Amino acid sequence: MSDLPRLTLILGGARSGKSRHAEALIAQAERGCTYIATAQALDSEMRRRIAEHRARRPAHWATIEAPIDLPAALSGHAPGCVVLVDCLTLWLSNILLAERDIAADSDALVAALQACEATVICVSNEVGLGIVPDNALARAFRDAQGQLNQRIAALADRVVLMTAGQPTVVKDTSLPSVSSPRPAVVAAPNPRKPPRHQNTKVESPTAIPSSLDSIARDVVDCAFKVHSTLGPGLLESVYEACLALELESRGHGVARQVPVPIVYEGMSLSGAFRIDLLVDNALVVEVKAAEQPNPLFDAQLLTYLKLTGRRLGLVINFDVPLIKDGIRRLAR
Repeated sequence: MSDLPRLTLILGGARSGKSRHAEALIAQAERGCTYIATAQALDSEMRRRIAEHRARRPAHWATIEAPIDLPAALSGHAPGCVVLVDCLTLWLSNILLAERDIAADSDALVAALQACEATVICVSNEVGLGIVPDNALARAFRDAQGQLNQRIAALADRVVLMTAGQPTVVKDTSLPSVSSPRPAVVAAPNPRKPPRHQNTKVESPTAIPSSLDSIARDVVDCAFKVHSTLGPGLLESVYEACLALELESRGHGVARQVPVPIVYEGMSLSGAFRIDLLVDNALVVEVKAAEQPNPLFDAQLLTYLKLTGRRLGLVINFDVPLIKDGIRRLAR
């Protein structure tokens, strides 16, 4: 999801990876950022959390402290800029504790997001999945947070739910419906020409970010090692697990069997398709163990790239004598 829409909302529970995911999206897009911080250092624990966030952010990011007047902090940003609001939950709690008019401040925030010309990513907590709070103030906060999340989600172009560090896209206005035309199936190889699957790289119509290209090279290196160790003839699940293990040993984040949602008539159908490996939340990898190359593998990968908004993917077929003949690189 390196192509950032106008407004993204990232939801999740405490320590679910919301902020890290937001920061990773901006890094993948290779763009600068204005970070709007809403936290107040009211105690030692919050001071420690703020220090951790500051240390993790790139030094060239600008920072605006806006514990209360978030709408004003969102104004004046030029088109093409990226603004990260972290987070709406702390802002709302500040509003509540200051005994301000939550409805009026929420209206002002929604209006500011609608008027903002920059690309905006908002981080917020999903607070309605736990037990019912035991006091009126906490219940009022839970209800207000849920209502605010709904309003921002309705306004957002993309909504991502974080669970244990893993993102699930629950809304994306760029996703095609099931009835949309499917990607063209790659033609069968011409017997007079070398099979296309022997070429491990297909050029992208636009340049791929160097950071993403570096991830792809690491995946290919790991695939070579797995294939040289195991050889052909095993199940896809074996190669998938071993490739994931090898990538993780080199410091990459790897998610396996990631659901790819399909949107039909405004309804998201999750679980219909699954990506074999999602590396660093950026590179899509489909693992195969087929005796013969199948052009449908390319079509499947292109569909996953389109549905998830990602730029680059690899099809790696391990059931070949030479692994270089089983690697296909596709970009959009």
